[in-house]
Amino acid sequence: MSLEITVYASDVRELDERLERAFDIRNEFGSEAVNENNEMETDQEIIGYADGTVHAVLQTQQELINKLHEDMQVIYDRNRGLEKEVNRIKDIIRKTSVVTDVINKELFI
Repeated sequence: MSLEITVYASDVRELDERLERAFDIRNEFGSEAVNENNEMETDQEIIGYADGTVHAVLQTQQELINKLHEDMQVIYDRNRGLEKEVNRIKDIIRKTSVVTDVINKELFI
């Protein structure tokens, strides 16, 4: 048994452009499916992807990325606050040690 495959020029004409259009989410779901940062809009912003589709999975991943970004910003802000507090305490300790050194010199001279 043999298998014969026939490919016509019309089948592959403008194949790159057709594939690009096929993979562009905006062609199927409209320009509102992707925001100005080239990120998929999340469920809260746009609904309509069927469960189990690549689009639905990407949308869920984008939601997770957005949440992780927000969580990391909170951690970063806390870290900056702690860093400022540590520097403030270091300054107090330095000033206190200088005063202690002066007192010790005065008492033991």
